[in-house]
Amino acid sequence: TNNFCTLNPLIKWYAASTMSEGSMKIVESSGGWGGTKGTMAVSKGKWYWEVKLSGTVGNHLHGVQEINTEGAATINPQNFDGGSMYYNGDGGEVKVVQSGSGVTTTADYGTLDSGDILGIALNMDGGSYGQITFYDENAALVSNFNMSSDNAEYVMPFGAFLSATAEYNFGGCPAFALTSAANDENGYGNFEFAPPSGYYALCTKNLAEFG
Repeated sequence: TNNFCTLNPLIKWYAASTMSEGSMKIVESSGGWGGTKGTMAVSKGKWYWEVKLSGTVGNHLHGVQEINTEGAATINPQNFDGGSMYYNGDGGEVKVVQSGSGVTTTADYGTLDSGDILGIALNMDGGSYGQITFYDENAALVSNFNMSSDNAEYVMPFGAFLSATAEYNFGGCPAFALTSAANDENGYGNFEFAPPSGYYALCTKNLAEFG
């Protein structure tokens, strides 16, 4: 048995958020911030997953967050402590939230269009708090960004959207159709783009070895 991460249907930060496709697709159409978390947390190792963006693409926000951070259903997730997220707006930025104070880069890394796939590579073994890389259709937008957190022992997949649709793929049952079938180096997962060397799908067998 090998179980893969999914979105968690028990955690929704806005009541109007809806999930489908085996909790791999989330739609936020109410006009307020919403989102969810994944079902698996990591404290070490290197991990890769993908998100297909659609809807109001400038309002997508994806990355990681401390597992022990909770918030009210309608609170803006950009205010949650321990978050390191790519924001597909303002030219493409990275948002870091520490101690209730959000910091946004001004580098204009580039933005994704509707239908593009955002790749996320999380390196919990790099830097003081770990590093994160974001890809647009397999081309790196920002590489090895140093995450900043009060306590980065545990982070997990995270998403927030405003009038947007996100289709996730942790390697198990992707919510979107694949034109290719790329596995990680252990032979697990099924991705549109091959995970970077040394990065693995979020599944129980990989967690047992690397997590």
